[in-house]
Amino acid sequence: MANQANQGGGGQQELVVTDRSTRVPVPIFSADNYKAYSEEVEMWREVCNIPKAKQGIILWLALPRGDASDIKELILSKVGKDELKTEQGVDRFVQAMEEAFKPADEIRDMEVYTDFYKKMERKDGEKITDFINKFDKCANLAKRHDMELPPKVKGLKLLEDAGLTEQDVKLVLTEIDFTEGTEVYNKAKRGLTKYMREGANQSTASIKL
Repeated sequence: MANQANQGGGGQQELVVTDRSTRVPVPIFSADNYKAYSEEVEMWREVCNIPKAKQGIILWLALPRGDASDIKELILSKVGKDELKTEQGVDRFVQAMEEAFKPADEIRDMEVYTDFYKKMERKDGEKITDFINKFDKCANLAKRHDMELPPKVKGLKLLEDAGLTEQDVKLVLTEIDFTEGTEVYNKAKRGLTKYMREGANQSTASIKL
């Protein structure tokens, strides 16, 4: 059984598919991050417990009407209502979505690369905890786009992008054992939080936590 529930204040509705054993929300389409949407569709198909012949039409019903991409009408015209209702319908749905958004996804890859590898830096007055959260989010996004750094390199990048003085870098490095390669990034985050906070005994002016 399918029903719809409002999702916050954004106006877009979330389609929820239910049966006797599970309740799995249908992935919400995002033109800005199609890669994440396509991954969610793949996982949803594994756990939704919906007959394959119904999956395509359910995914189509969950697409937003009136989206700037006109995606709902585009997919219907490409696949067709009757085809969506067949066991091949969900595969045709995925194929049509790939054809429509793959170029945009490649542009998104470039944006993710630029945000993490070119533009990442702590702004003046930015709390160190806010910066760490921002860095972590961009690092995880880069990982999803197959641009992950080794933990040691990621930890060093975190320290560099935090805009520390040479003395403060040395202070944070006292928390890091580089022989434990997989833990360097986590210890770099802990070191920043420990020393680069208001009231900490650090070598330079306090940074807000």
